[in-house]
Amino acid sequence: MSDPNNPEHATTIYVTTINTEDVTVPRDSSVKFEKEAYYKNPEKYKNVFSKKYLPYISCLFHCIFWDSKYPRYIKNKHLKKLAEANKLRLFGISDVTCDSDGSIECLKKFTSPDRPFFFYDPITEEETHYFEYRKNRIMYLALDYLPSELSYDATMYFSNILKQWIPNVCHSDRLKPLGEQGLLP
Repeated sequence: MSDPNNPEHATTIYVTTINTEDVTVPRDSSVKFEKEAYYKNPEKYKNVFSKKYLPYISCLFHCIFWDSKYPRYIKNKHLKKLAEANKLRLFGISDVTCDSDGSIECLKKFTSPDRPFFFYDPITEEETHYFEYRKNRIMYLALDYLPSELSYDATMYFSNILKQWIPNVCHSDRLKPLGEQGLLP
């Protein structure tokens, strides 16, 4: 982003994929990032997500694998510093990874289908389920079984359609031209 004050940025939606190599740098600046070396020796690397991307992000769909041996992507202190400086743009996180106290430090508990969101205040570090507008408050979705739930929804939708089609296909006359077989549209 060459000019962060460009008014076009206020009316444009930018979507990007951020990979491990985009946010991880060796602590020794003379060394080049190599993914295999990072996986073997993560303590020799630091994460720059909070400096490089966090000040510019409004919504984060987080689905990067993380383990406690790797550096965090977002620490509470990073969120608090941006909020106190009135520079926090982040208002929503959809966390598919769901690492409690993990890559996004403020995630301490998971949500449920009946209460899919909680709201996190980075200055006070308080969480609430009650929606009311407050500056710097982040809406957080953390359904730890969301990936399996999406598959379940897609399977149910497809199987309900298939249930209607199977008898129709079985009773159609495949010896006739396609338009005359009696198939559903």
